[in-house]
Amino acid sequence: MPVRRRSLRLYAKRLAKELRFTIRRTTNTVPIFVFGQQRSGTTMLMSAFDWNDECRVYEEGDRRVFRDLRIPDFSRLAETFARSGARRACVKPLCDSHRIDEFIDAFPESRRIWMFRDYLAVSGSAVRRFPNAHLTLRAICTGQRTHTWFEEGLSPATRNTLESIYRAELSPRECACLIWWARNTIAIERRLAGRAWFADYDQLVRDKHAEFARLYRYLGLELDPRTIDFVHDASRARDTVEIDPQVGALCTGLLAELRQSAARNADLVPGC
Repeated sequence: MPVRRRSLRLYAKRLAKELRFTIRRTTNTVPIFVFGQQRSGTTMLMSAFDWNDECRVYEEGDRRVFRDLRIPDFSRLAETFARSGARRACVKPLCDSHRIDEFIDAFPESRRIWMFRDYLAVSGSAVRRFPNAHLTLRAICTGQRTHTWFEEGLSPATRNTLESIYRAELSPRECACLIWWARNTIAIERRLAGRAWFADYDQLVRDKHAEFARLYRYLGLELDPRTIDFVHDASRARDTVEIDPQVGALCTGLLAELRQSAARNADLVPGC
């Protein structure tokens, strides 16, 4: 379906859902939080929720929820969910992913997803979308304060590893790989396996009907296969760019850990 035509149809669906949520309000809205790193396929996942009849999606520019891509106030967020009228309220606080335990404590009934994707695919997309991100990494690894959400999310152990590996001659692409490693390490450090659903982008698009069905069971949703017609694997081809061996080994090891964590998704919904 052409992008514009699909966008118009989705806009119309949103309006219809807004009206329905207003007329037939649900009083026990369950939040769905999507965490992870930018460029990992989270927009695709939120679009799938947008097509679902039971979900209300709050985008990152929605000032009822976000301020400069951050969640500043949990009480305000709770009030927004209470007024949503939908069975499921969907938010992706990517810049606050390191605060996931705070979200779990504030919304224990929520469903949490950690979205991840192969580091080569993410880094390739990231250097095109955020061409100066390597400057932030360089500043952090050379002892400067950046006062960014990325630095805020670094544990002492992660910072030490970055400082030990970083070299000025690393390319922006290799720096993007290190940023991928640092951000996704949060999921391992916080021991999220069995507490959040690990969604592997490659697996989702490779076997979308089976994987979305499993995910939706965890979320308490019904999957209409037509709502994921737009999901495709055209961007799944693995990049063959040469990466510094030390950086590559670090990222490859973490990717294996993330996929091992995904194997524990069945703990959240037995039989999945």
